[in-house]
Amino acid sequence: MNNMNKLFLTITAATTLCFATQAVSAQEETGRTTKMETTTNSENYTEVQTSELPQAINDAVIKDFTGATISKAYVNEKKEYKLLLQTQATDEAQTVYANEKGEWIEPKKS
Repeated sequence: MNNMNKLFLTITAATTLCFATQAVSAQEETGRTTKMETTTNSENYTEVQTSELPQAINDAVIKDFTGATISKAYVNEKKEYKLLLQTQATDEAQTVYANEKGEWIEPKKS
């Protein structure tokens, strides 16, 4: 291998390494941003145990979301509940809101 080929391979390897490092940094930044957004969305709610939910809410989930389980639950000062529902059909949790009577509500925008 002559010196030109070695120089070309060295430059190519250095460039590839540079781009790979930037891609990893971008992924780390995205992860931090997502975590902060999750915290911001839950500010007005306090996490509660799913066993502490009113029976009306459990009944509404069973009736309207067949096969879903409540993976996390939150409540605010107005007794409005934010529920994260998990189904076997998808890996993503679905967020729904209900009042203490088990009626589905739209979340209020602050």
